[in-house]
Amino acid sequence: MGDLIRPLDQVVKRHYEWATSGSGGRIPLGFPFFDQATSGGPARGEVVMFLARSGVGKTWWVLNVVNNNPTVPTLVASLEMQDNFMLQRLAAIHMTVPTAQIEDTIRQSGSSEDLERTVQDFPLLEITDKPQMTLKDMSRAVREFEDLHGVKPELVCADYMELIKAGMAMSSLEQIDAVSRAAKNWAREEEVAFVILHQTNMNPDARVGGHRELDNGHLPLTRMAARFGGDVAADYTIAMFKPSLDPSMTDIARLARENEVWLQLLKNRGGSRLYEGGVQHHVDIATWRITPHQRMETR
Repeated sequence: MGDLIRPLDQVVKRHYEWATSGSGGRIPLGFPFFDQATSGGPARGEVVMFLARSGVGKTWWVLNVVNNNPTVPTLVASLEMQDNFMLQRLAAIHMTVPTAQIEDTIRQSGSSEDLERTVQDFPLLEITDKPQMTLKDMSRAVREFEDLHGVKPELVCADYMELIKAGMAMSSLEQIDAVSRAAKNWAREEEVAFVILHQTNMNPDARVGGHRELDNGHLPLTRMAARFGGDVAADYTIAMFKPSLDPSMTDIARLARENEVWLQLLKNRGGSRLYEGGVQHHVDIATWRITPHQRMETR
């Protein structure tokens, strides 16, 4: 028999192995509205695209996903931020301590219990901060992870898509399209749940009261906001906006809403349920830990 067809009895056996191995076949992101709508989160081989404007908190969000999965073998590809700063941000979320306090403690004592405790609590987490990585480089990182821990990562997070190189000279449009399509194939080949952050356009669909409005990161997004498309090969698309970034707000109104972020589910291949208007969440602005609102407020 060739290599293109697998007998169905083997397909069934493979599915049983997938559903009963590791984290049960799916990786919950730790945000109930999404995990429930997708029957438990992305499966290995699936891609989650996360959209947000610059300054809204994309990196903080993905570190919350990592924090919600301390026992899952996880590889973070930080293409913009150095690994030590990524670890410090994770420690802030995990230990509920501001990053400035962690740095002050290190300056005063030369060490940080918060950082060391975070390392202990995430025994199967690695961060690679090599700039201008390609997906081939990320495969090498997966192999190094497996050599180090004896298991493959189940969750891979990339911060962010625009900094992943396609391996050849391309226009921005071609680059994003090539990486987006290659990311899906890569997740399947490596058998990982792949969470990839993606910068948005200026959100040309943003409208308030029927009038077009410049989006400063304070308005709900649509899939059209994905720069040059970008989410065509994704299995799930999540977006985030922060109402307090509205430049027309008064200082008092902004202060009243600065702990508020909204998460949207714009694409869901795992089911029909979407949250296009968003679901309200609470963010501790000192540590950037994101948690569901006490009541699941939706738009």
